[in-house]
Amino acid sequence: MRRGSVRRFLPLAALVGAAVGLLVPLSAAARPHRPPPETHITINRWDGETLAGTKYNSPAKGTITHCATDPGMTLHVHGSVKHTVSGRRIVVQFLLNGRVRDSFHEHWTVTGSGGFGDGIINHEGLPDGRWGLRVIQGTHIIGSSWVVVAADPSC
Repeated sequence: MRRGSVRRFLPLAALVGAAVGLLVPLSAAARPHRPPPETHITINRWDGETLAGTKYNSPAKGTITHCATDPGMTLHVHGSVKHTVSGRRIVVQFLLNGRVRDSFHEHWTVTGSGGFGDGIINHEGLPDGRWGLRVIQGTHIIGSSWVVVAADPSC
């Protein structure tokens, strides 16, 4: 190859290289990688039972009242969950007046969406106050709710 033909070839090679360099990032941008949707829990209601067996319930962010002589024994949350991945670990925390009272390490047993429920029980009675639920997956809070449990002194 003669030296003059190499000089003519270099600008053409640089032009083709620049065109390829521009097209590769554009084709990668056309197909962005989407991470899977994050798991999300929505709590609809809380319910439970007193030591004497009286049932109570409330919507999320509501108030549950019971007789002062009959404290609550169980407290359950009900709702729905979306985008679970089987085997992924979660931490379910029940809080009383802003402090973690009970914490459970669990994992999803199915992939997809469906119902969600969890609860606590104390055969000596649960204290009154603002009860909260917090569900953590990895470093993200994927669901939370609260309800106030209070004694009615008039009964």
